Amino acid sequence: MIFLLLACGLKTDSGMASVDGEIGLAAIWLPTGTVSVQAAAATGGSLRWSSQFDREAPTLSVTAESGLLQVDTDCHLNKVCAVDLQVDLPPTSALQVDMTEGGLFVNGLSGSINGAVGTGGITLEALSGDVVVGIETGDIVGTGIESPTFAGGGVTGNRDVQFSTAPTDVTLNTIYGNVDLEVPTGTYKVEAATNDGSLTTEGVEEDPDATNRIGISVEEGNIQVIGR
Repeated sequence: MIFLLLACGLKTDSGMASVDGEIGLAAIWLPTGTVSVQAAAATGGSLRWSSQFDREAPTLSVTAESGLLQVDTDCHLNKVCAVDLQVDLPPTSALQVDMTEGGLFVNGLSGSINGAVGTGGITLEALSGDVVVGIETGDIVGTGIESPTFAGGGVTGNRDVQFSTAPTDVTLNTIYGNVDLEVPTGTYKVEAATNDGSLTTEGVEEDPDATNRIGISVEEGNIQVIGR
């Protein structure tokens, strides 16, 4: 998903930065645009960004100290301000992202993920750390997930998550939208309910005393849990 701003007279800017040493946690604040995070070298990291604006170029403040990489965005007095940020991190880094509007993409990290998006979309690939993500309006999509615990929720949007290893605890919820969950075949404690929609489970054995739990809550929409 790519978010584009179409308007006359917009200005553009770009920049980059590199970070040396260990990065235990990357904390990113971005109001509007995209954040794409990719696992890369074992130490250090790099950032590249481009922006669209109508008055003054947004300022990205990048600081790194004691294993904490912090990225803050100041849009100044722009009425239009969108920043597309690409970040390469060590695979073991933890990540915290807070966005008002746009797309969050994360690939290949084994550290914990904590992400919040107002409106837009969240796409996660090949993660193996604990995940907590939330979005008010938009979809959450996950593929190749190996995270032991995974929580994804919000108000409106679909949840489509595929696990390549059996999770210990999965919690997915939406008020308006569908939930499609794929997990390895096995025994799970399944707690799933929709007030207005269908509920389908295939390929999983349900046991209220099972160690691995699946929790899904939907107000209006369908739920599908598939074991493969």
